Amino acid sequence: MPGVREAAVTDRVPLTTDRWSAALEVEDRPLPQPAAGVTHGTVTVDGRFFGTVGIPLLRGRTFGSIDDAGGAGEVIVSRAFAVRYWNGASPLGKRIRTAGGAWRTVVGEAGDVHYGALDKPADDVVYFPIVKADGAATKPYLVALLARTQPGRAGATVGSIRNIVRELDPALPTFDEGTLDDVVRRASAPTRALVMLLAVASAVATALGAVGLYGVMAYGVSVRRRELGVRMALGARAADVSRAVSLAGLRLAAIGVVIGIAGALAFTRLLHGLLYEVSATDPWVLGLTAAALLGVALVASWLPPRRAAAVDPAEALRSA
Repeated sequence: MPGVREAAVTDRVPLTTDRWSAALEVEDRPLPQPAAGVTHGTVTVDGRFFGTVGIPLLRGRTFGSIDDAGGAGEVIVSRAFAVRYWNGASPLGKRIRTAGGAWRTVVGEAGDVHYGALDKPADDVVYFPIVKADGAATKPYLVALLARTQPGRAGATVGSIRNIVRELDPALPTFDEGTLDDVVRRASAPTRALVMLLAVASAVATALGAVGLYGVMAYGVSVRRRELGVRMALGARAADVSRAVSLAGLRLAAIGVVIGIAGALAFTRLLHGLLYEVSATDPWVLGLTAAALLGVALVASWLPPRRAAAVDPAEALRSA
């Protein structure tokens, strides 16, 4: 098809509800009897799958064509699987089998993929080839057709593929049509909605804090209006008066930021369920947050004394 760079078939698309697993045995990791094997995620793919989806092949090679019957005895494992059983050493040449099945040789190691969820560790997966053996194809329960397109042609390609399938067999049903970007958006929608709510709540809290600090500073300046007038009448510069009052507000804000960071560190365990591969006590995040809050406090504590310093000292004394 015009605009399609690569295409592949598989029985399991990452981040969808299609989750398959099987009991597997590793040859050099014998299991105690009567254990039948440890369950791992299994995916059936053709040789073009890894290049089409963009999964890097870290070691070894991929599968041959579907017509390569000799490939029936081969498997490819994910990086997480290799780390689990061989501590990251090369898995090439190792043998795996399904419970009671024939041994298969590992011919490649692929990069990790989040098949289940984005906020959970990558799955340890074993990839099986779609091959024809003894004249019959080993067909999975369902088949997903994946296509890598040129930029901007994904939407049009979905409709074109649908039309081709209907031309081949009008009775063949197709479903869950769309792009992998749509799959990722659906999988991350709950987390994005929660993060958006937290961001809105944080913005509202910051605004309320700024308004509250501004009100406290404005009230403090109004109470000290006569004192400020006397200082300016005795020769104090307006900039000095404004700076002294602003620093008092910043000291209050700094105390609040320190207390807030201490509270954040104390309650970080409540955030671990919302974070993945991100530390809840990241010093850069805490530092930038503190700097942002101090910046808001600086603006809120700078405006009232600036307005007070602009008033004529004689007028301030008369009004007091």
